[in-house]
Amino acid sequence: MQTIFYYSLLFLGFFVFSFISWRKFREDYDPNAIFTLALAFLLGGIPVWLFFDRFVPAYSVWGFLSGGLIAGWFGARKMHFKVYEILDGVALGLVWLSLFFYLGCLIRFGWGKYFTNTLYLLVPILVLICARYVFTGYRRFSWYPSGRIGFVGAATGFSYFFLLLVVDFGLSLVLPSSGKLIESGFSLLAVLVFFSALYLRSGRRQAQHLLAFFQLKKKRGKINGR
Repeated sequence: MQTIFYYSLLFLGFFVFSFISWRKFREDYDPNAIFTLALAFLLGGIPVWLFFDRFVPAYSVWGFLSGGLIAGWFGARKMHFKVYEILDGVALGLVWLSLFFYLGCLIRFGWGKYFTNTLYLLVPILVLICARYVFTGYRRFSWYPSGRIGFVGAATGFSYFFLLLVVDFGLSLVLPSSGKLIESGFSLLAVLVFFSALYLRSGRRQAQHLLAFFQLKKKRGKINGR
C-alpha cells in the first residue's frame, strides 16, 4: 500500500509539473509544443531515475535531473524555446515535483528515515513560500536592477539547491558514510550555476560586459567554423 501511495504521488507530481509548465508558457508557445517539451523532460528523466533507483538509490534524484535536463535542453533547442523563459516555468515545476517526491519517500520508507525525509520535505515547502514573495515583488527589487525573464526561475533554483546543500552537508556530518558529502557537492555545483544565471541576468554593467565577451567569442567561433 505504501508503494502505491508513493507512485501515485509521483504521478501527481508529474501532472503538476506539466500543468505549471503549460500555464507559464501558454501565452507565448503552442500548447502542443509545451506538452511535448514537458514529455521530453519526463521521458528523459524517468528512465535514468529508475536505473539509479535500482542500483544507486541515493543519487536517483540527481539521475532524474540530469536525464531530464539533457532531454529537455535538446527538445527546447529543436522547438526554439528561449532558455530563460523555460527556466521560469521548469524551475518552479520541479520544486512542486520534488515536494510530491519527498512526501512519497516519507510514506514509502516510513519511520526508518523519518528525520532525513522530513528535512528534505521542508526544502520545497520553504522555497514555495519564498517563491510567492518573489513572484509578487521581484520587479520592484532595488538591489536587482533587472526585471527580466529568468529571474524567478534562477532565484527559485538558487534557493532550492542552497537549502538542499545545507541539508546534505549537515547530514554528511551526522552520517559520514551515507554519501551525503557527494550529494552536497552536486548541490554546490547547482548553486553556482543558478547564481551565475542570476548575475548574468542582473543587468549590471560588469555582467553586461561579461555577456558581450561570451557573445563575441561565440560569433568568432561560428566565423572560424565556416
